[in-house]
Amino acid sequence: MGPTGGCVLLALGNAFLERSKALGLIDTTALYGPDARAQWAGRAAKALAEGLKGLVDFQVTRWFGEAFREKHSEVVRHCLDLFLANDLPSYAETCRMLGARDLRAALPNLFRPTTVIVDEEDYASPVAMAQALRLLASSLI
Repeated sequence: MGPTGGCVLLALGNAFLERSKALGLIDTTALYGPDARAQWAGRAAKALAEGLKGLVDFQVTRWFGEAFREKHSEVVRHCLDLFLANDLPSYAETCRMLGARDLRAALPNLFRPTTVIVDEEDYASPVAMAQALRLLASSLI
C-alpha cells in the first residue's frame, strides 16, 4: 500500500472503528516529518511545471531497488505507465494532501491488532517510520 492508501486506511480506521478488527499498514506513516508540506508541495509544483515525466527518475528509484529494476524492467515499465496515466491536477492535490496530513492524533484510537510492514530499501516511508507505527500499535493492543 502506498502513502495515499495508507493515509486513507488510517483515516478510515479512525472514523469507523467498529467496522474493522485489524489493520495492515504497509509502506505508510502517520506523518512525513517537519518538512513534509514543503517537500510534497515541491513535488506537486514540479509535476505541474514539467508533467509527470519530469518525476520519473525520482519516482522509480523510490519505488524499486536497483537490483529489482535490473531484473524486472517490464514491471518497472508497467508501473511507470500507470503513473504517467494519472490525472495531473489530481496528482498535485494528492501530493499537497500527503504533505499536509498528520494522523498521529488518530493512532491511539486504532486499538486493534495491527501489522506494520516496510522494506529496508523503502525511501518514501523508511523503516524508522514503520518502527514508530509498530511501537504505538503494539502498545495499544
